[in-house]
Amino acid sequence: MTDLKPGVLVVSPHPGVAVFGCGASLAGVTDARVCTLFAGPPTENVMTDEDTRSGFTSARDALAARIEEDDRALNLLNAASIRLNFVASRYAARRATRAEIAQSLQSVLRDFRPQVLMIPLGLFDADHVLAHQASCDAWLAQPELTCFAYEESFYRRERGLVQQRLIDLHARGIDATPMCATAAQPFDAERRHALKREAVSAYASRVASLGPDSFDDVFHSERYWKLELAARTVPAGPSAAS
Repeated sequence: MTDLKPGVLVVSPHPGVAVFGCGASLAGVTDARVCTLFAGPPTENVMTDEDTRSGFTSARDALAARIEEDDRALNLLNAASIRLNFVASRYAARRATRAEIAQSLQSVLRDFRPQVLMIPLGLFDADHVLAHQASCDAWLAQPELTCFAYEESFYRRERGLVQQRLIDLHARGIDATPMCATAAQPFDAERRHALKREAVSAYASRVASLGPDSFDDVFHSERYWKLELAARTVPAGPSAAS
């Protein structure tokens, strides 16, 4: 994928997902925004294993800390944040619907009017899948908008997940073409990756929970798929003999 133009909107299911998945491409882009969908306060104080390993004593404290970390990371990448108040499924008494999320994203698109939309491919996690589906719905309302799907770190190496999502996209009439995530110059690529490493280090609670060795995949090459409406097959006209 060539360098991104100004006016990029990245959809992130949870705090950190966008930085882990496409932080190097975001680094240095002017007028970039990251829209985090599931950033609302927990309605159920259910602690997850990750929360406990990170040393938190409540779900609200865990989310508040992760949002602070997300702010620091996005500031390093010179990206602004947009946060919606949908509640992550692990903390929710009622799960947000696909239609509700798509409607909110359409409103964000109308307000920001980005030149490029980047959405998660929707791998493994139920919230990621829902974010992907709702993002596709919002994009299909204006398919002329350039759209890329990024593969989420930690999950993209799970067997068959990427392939299944590509099958699902094809069934929806969407072509997904792999794109190369290389910058224009080697020096620029090195700078972008350095900025991403610095941004990832801002997520101290995630590092404490998973351990630094778990982040190898985060620093491997970012992978993208350009989404476009599938070309319609034009019916053949009447033959000369008819």
